[in-house]
Amino acid sequence: MSTACPGNCDSNTCEMKTGLCYTGCKRGFHGRWCREECPLKCIKCDQLTAVCTGGCEDRLWGENCQFRCPVNCRINTSCNLEDGECKDGCNIGFHGANCSETCSKGCVKCNSDNGWCIGDCVVGYFGNLTCEENCSPNCDNQECAKRTGECLFGCNAGFHSKTCQLACSTGCADDRSCDQDSAQCLSGCINGYFGADCNSSKLSMRMTEYVTSVQPYLEFIKTGKGLSSLEEAPAYDEETVKRNDAQSTSKNGQACQ
Repeated sequence: MSTACPGNCDSNTCEMKTGLCYTGCKRGFHGRWCREECPLKCIKCDQLTAVCTGGCEDRLWGENCQFRCPVNCRINTSCNLEDGECKDGCNIGFHGANCSETCSKGCVKCNSDNGWCIGDCVVGYFGNLTCEENCSPNCDNQECAKRTGECLFGCNAGFHSKTCQLACSTGCADDRSCDQDSAQCLSGCINGYFGADCNSSKLSMRMTEYVTSVQPYLEFIKTGKGLSSLEEAPAYDEETVKRNDAQSTSKNGQACQ
């Protein structure tokens, strides 16, 4: 009377006398008679040792498929069975062998191996490799060049220079706007100021002239030298001051008031 081979023998083949499955076991089983189940999640295991040999189910790794792949491995991809490293890169925003390191917050996307930014930076950031620097808050739309940080679309009102870090003159009219490169006021000067960049004031000019006119007196009082008598001191020339005032003009050609 013949006896059938154990049901889990591969190809239903076994040793005639003992029933040992000498050609191996069907998927999911191990042992001499293939009666024991392989560790959970193994695709196939060694017949004698039960060590997983045919890989693990998706997103698992380890000798017995007992570990889960890192959560930030690229979606729908597996990891290395021996060390758990992500095979096909990381989800957006992560990098490193186990995808456990976060990309710079200024990166739109970064390289899975070294963390360097791929493509442009997020608006408001710059930096050749990692986009970790902040664009100047005075850049229009806060957009600046990835490599240099220079503002791409000019400056907000009241600022100038390539990175919009310098303030326009307080003498600029309207919203204090000035040319990004030259700092010249775009709408002329407010009352009392003149010059291309409206940095010169009528009051300061008068004070300078006044100080110049009284300097001989001050020197004589201090040292007793420089004048043989007070009558020799030059008088404050008000007409000259008025004439200078009239010649002081703003950028738009209007006399300062």
